Amino acid sequence: KAALYSLEPAVRRQALRQLGTRRVAEAAAEITGRLEDEEPSVRFQAATALGRIGDPESVRPLTEALLRGEKDDLARFAMFTALNQVGRQNPATWPAIVQSMIGRDPEHRDLAPLVLRETYDPALVTALSTFSLSPEVSLPRRLIAIGLLADLHRQLPPWKGEWWVYHPVNQPPPKKSVDWTGTQEVASTLRRLLESGTGEIRTAAIEWIGKAEITSAAQDLRTLFDRHPDVETHQKVLPVLGRLHDTNCGPMVVALLDTPGSSGPLLEIALETAAEVGSPTNHLTPLLAASIAALSTNAALTLPQAVKSLEVLGRLRDPAALGALTNRLQDTNLPVAVAAIRALASAGGPASTLLPALQDPRPELLHAAVAAVGSLRGREAVPRLIELAGRTEFREEAFRALAAMPDLRALDLFVDHLASENFSLRDLAAQALGSLRKEALPRLEQRASTLKPEVLAAVQALYPQDDPAHKGPLFASQAAVRRPEDYLAHALAHPGSPLNGQRLFLNPSGVACVRCHRSLDAGGDVGPDLGGMGSQFDRRTLAESVLWPSKVVREGYLQTVLELRSGDTVAGLIKGESAESLTLRDAQGRNQTLPKTDIVSRKTSSLSLMPEGLHAALSPEEFTDLIAYLESLKSSTRGPFADPPKGFLPIFTGTNLSGWNPSGGTAPGWEAKGGILERGTTEEDLPTGSSIADFRLQLEWRWADAPRPETFELVDGDGNPARDSQGRPATRPALGAGEGGILVRGFAKAAIALSCRPVGSGDLPGYRTDPGSPKEVRAGVLPRRQADRPIGAWNLMEVVARGDKVTILLNGDEVVHEAPLPGLPPRGPIVLQHGTGRIQFRNLFVQPLE
Repeated sequence: KAALYSLEPAVRRQALRQLGTRRVAEAAAEITGRLEDEEPSVRFQAATALGRIGDPESVRPLTEALLRGEKDDLARFAMFTALNQVGRQNPATWPAIVQSMIGRDPEHRDLAPLVLRETYDPALVTALSTFSLSPEVSLPRRLIAIGLLADLHRQLPPWKGEWWVYHPVNQPPPKKSVDWTGTQEVASTLRRLLESGTGEIRTAAIEWIGKAEITSAAQDLRTLFDRHPDVETHQKVLPVLGRLHDTNCGPMVVALLDTPGSSGPLLEIALETAAEVGSPTNHLTPLLAASIAALSTNAALTLPQAVKSLEVLGRLRDPAALGALTNRLQDTNLPVAVAAIRALASAGGPASTLLPALQDPRPELLHAAVAAVGSLRGREAVPRLIELAGRTEFREEAFRALAAMPDLRALDLFVDHLASENFSLRDLAAQALGSLRKEALPRLEQRASTLKPEVLAAVQALYPQDDPAHKGPLFASQAAVRRPEDYLAHALAHPGSPLNGQRLFLNPSGVACVRCHRSLDAGGDVGPDLGGMGSQFDRRTLAESVLWPSKVVREGYLQTVLELRSGDTVAGLIKGESAESLTLRDAQGRNQTLPKTDIVSRKTSSLSLMPEGLHAALSPEEFTDLIAYLESLKSSTRGPFADPPKGFLPIFTGTNLSGWNPSGGTAPGWEAKGGILERGTTEEDLPTGSSIADFRLQLEWRWADAPRPETFELVDGDGNPARDSQGRPATRPALGAGEGGILVRGFAKAAIALSCRPVGSGDLPGYRTDPGSPKEVRAGVLPRRQADRPIGAWNLMEVVARGDKVTILLNGDEVVHEAPLPGLPPRGPIVLQHGTGRIQFRNLFVQPLE
């Protein structure tokens, strides 16, 4: 204990650590004194020791230390953790902890959730209940206590997954679904609070009963609904009854639906409540559907109400309501007609009623009708769907509808889509042909000699053990196709282009990785977030995971396969489940909520939701580019306030434009914030406030806007515009996001381009495109290769200017080497340029070389 008073902080820390580890209770009073130590690390150890010892007398000093406004994050964490530990070891202290932590000062109201977090202790529930019910406690403090109490209604289910794989923190939090000994008291207290004379307390109780899904409170809510006929109370109670799936509230919902002049918001709430309590189908469904069907004909409905009424009829799926939906299929009001079509499909109505809608000239309605006919398997619509598949704007939707009900009349379309770049369409085509394989064989044999090798291989795969087919013209020649191993070998032997790989990743009409995976702030969440993937896995592992996605399937990404009563099979990742329904997300990133009454069987597959064969739509070069992009997704340890390299001086403070722009440190449109210097939408140069001669400049930059498809002209090895075989300008599709630059010594001609063009950043077009420049000058300023990182990632550039020569390094690659720049002035400012898009700079450092 004597060491607690040492002049050395390290000694005090060690003493506290040892006393806490040994739980020396008699030292608690002296340890408490160290909560006011001048050294934050000592305060941290003091709080940690008190938490381990668990002395009830520690509650007051720990509370006072927190309320003094501890500034050190670690010490603050140790203090509120220690309070929690004291309470767990001494349940009788919970009332005092609750009283002190649910502060009177708004500045400290965030402390209580931290101290009491995830603490399932009956004594704490009792303390919070007493506090919530006490009229002597101020209203704001009671409201905080009610929220903390409701959060303890149920516990989380036990964790059964894996840690440190595919960012588990990014997954949606699991639902609290496990009852414990405090569940009943929490529910009882919230039900008692519904009787409070204070409107704010009642409102909080209603809200938390809904969030905690306390079904035992449904009767109390119905009573409250009847006792308080005001619209405001009804608007708060009805959604909670719907969330609780309380079918006993049916009569009050019907009464609202049948009452002329019900207020707009309340009517829409009643419609949503009807959908929640009336599905899956139960005794209340026909009654609700009849009321809503009658309501949908009311000309006084607003447009949102009319659309909502039809949508709810679709969710109720009551056969008696189909007539009301059919009557609105070609409504002159487009949103109403579209809602009726979608509702009819949801309700399982007859596809024949949609045939007139397939002739409607309105594109949005036609899109909805095509999707609806496909979901209803309306074979009478096949000829019209084949016709629509020939129109660009309807091609994919019409094809998907046809694939959902394979028909020999659409055989040519299925065969053609076997060569589609879009894997999902290619897979649908193979499935459709598989179901038609017997009837389709004669026609496929007639076309065998005209099929492309990859299409012929896909067709042959449909007949693996069919002797008649193997003896016919379909197998007269064996299609030569690349094996996955060929793609792997190419990816391991060549570097590839990360930028072209990003284009492939984001292309929704190709392999469409972006539909399921997220990277650089873009993409879906069906599969794992690929941020930092290049830091976690080597190139071979990344390539193998694309070629053989089911080789290793991590916990959380195993697909669930459902067999439905309709005979369909649905597969996807479970994204939500209740007692009545199950929500799956399929490989296209679409959520589908299915009533459990429609599910015959459910099993977990060992296969990944990511399908096999994605590579088949790519050339080996494109596959290598895709892997290069995945490999480039590496976590960065460098932030916006990095230390300057040895010998360099910072020229950007990170917070303002001091040292820039001779006009006084301000530049319209440029913003300095959080270590980032950004320029938005208009052209504007930003020069340094002083001139410099020879220098070495180091900076980072990136494009902040989402990439967009563009087409760029190419240049040849001499820096001239490239030409194709017909003498036209050669172009290449690529992703773009903006144009910017860096002026060397303020000389306009010496602008170093920052761009997304295939020529690469580091180009000096002022010299390269000048017909008066010597050939060796034009060739010298042409970047040796495109070394840019994918759009959205930070690029590191270094510019060395000595005399009239410039060397440029981009992301570690020397792209320009001592290029002569005739006419370059001996001194001048460094100028940042902005052309288009949002460009950001950070960590700008310069080393004078004079």
